[in-house]
Amino acid sequence: MIAEILDALAQDRGPAANLDIDLSSEKLFEVVENQHRREVIGYLAAHGGCDEEAVQLDDLAMFIAAVSYGFRIGELSHEHKWVAVAALAQTHLPLLDEAGLITFDEEAERIEPSDKIDDVAALLTIIAHSVSEGEQP
Repeated sequence: MIAEILDALAQDRGPAANLDIDLSSEKLFEVVENQHRREVIGYLAAHGGCDEEAVQLDDLAMFIAAVSYGFRIGELSHEHKWVAVAALAQTHLPLLDEAGLITFDEEAERIEPSDKIDDVAALLTIIAHSVSEGEQP
């Protein structure tokens, strides 16, 4: 299903045709195949977006840890947060940066979404809707 949606995107047809995502299908699939990266994209689109200020790594890590462990942010331990910080800083954010979806300033612990983030978040919504509805692109 996801491969068909990405194929439709590449051919400028279907519900994703209006999205401007300048990534190969392979790179896009690599980016969105991981649940944490999908959560990061959704968080940045909702809380940062391409026209807003950068997001702090600590804030993003708290959100990812809460989603991962099923806790409210206030219930998270210090260890939960640091596990999320390490995964984000060492794996997920560098990949999103390499794909051009964010600019990750590791020293300042800031993530700045690019203008692509909203379109990739919209694509994830289209995919989620198609999967839940069993639709074809």
